[in-house]
Formats: sequence, structure tokens, C-alpha cells
Amino acid sequence: AEAKLFAASLFDPAGYIPQLHAAPGHVLPVLETVAENPAYRDNEIIDRYPQEIDLMASAAAQGSNLGFETTAHQPNAKAGEIIASNAIAELVQRVSTISWVRDEVLAAGASALRDLQQQAGVIDLDAAYGSASRLLAA
Repeated sequence: AEAKLFAASLFDPAGYIPQLHAAPGHVLPVLETVAENPAYRDNEIIDRYPQEIDLMASAAAQGSNLGFETTAHQPNAKAGEIIASNAIAELVQRVSTISWVRDEVLAAGASALRDLQQQAGVIDLDAAYGSASRLLAA
């Protein structure tokens, strides 16, 4: 019972919203009630980019953890190696710069992931590559 109370306290808007504001738009609320809370929306960056924040929150809500892409995929035991490689982080960083070319960024990201696939064993890239393509198309 105490563990549940502690977990619930982490999402109390009084403490949770300032934590989200430490990196607005990067750390997204996991509760719709917080995402819609005027106190959360009362932030210079969130106020400047409301459509982008809403798009990222919507995409995140439809996503899944790397390694558990869909119920049609077996859990990917190599997901930690993919995350640790920073290949996906680099793809996101390139997308977030001003002078990126979508097809080039996707090709470089896919190439890095395929290299990891060869090094680490067989992994399913369809979900990861498809997710990146859908995000960039939005």
C-alpha cells in the first residue's frame, strides 16, 4: 500500500509539473490530466510550440518501448545494445537540426541499425525504421 501511495505521489501536479518544466517538450507528461493542466501549459517553450508538443505527446502515447515494438514481435533482448549505441539518439539529433535532409537522415539511421543487427545478431528493424519514418512524415 505504501509503495502505491509513493508512486501516486510522483505524479502529484505540484511536484510533477516543475519536473516536466525542467526540460519542456523533452520530458512529456504521461497523464492526460497533467498534459491538459493549465499549470503545465504555462511555460514559455510549451506556449511557443503547442502543436509540436501535442504531436510528440500523441506519438509517444501510441508508441512502445524499444524491444517490445508490437504484440506481433517477440521481445528483443538486444534492445539495450541498440539504445546504448546512440544510433537512435543520433537520428533524432539530426532530425532536430535545421539543415537535415529526411531521406539522408533515415538512410544513415537505418545503416547504423543494420550494422548493429550484424554485430549483435538478428533483430527486427521493421518496427524501429517504420516508427522513425512515421515520425518524420508527420
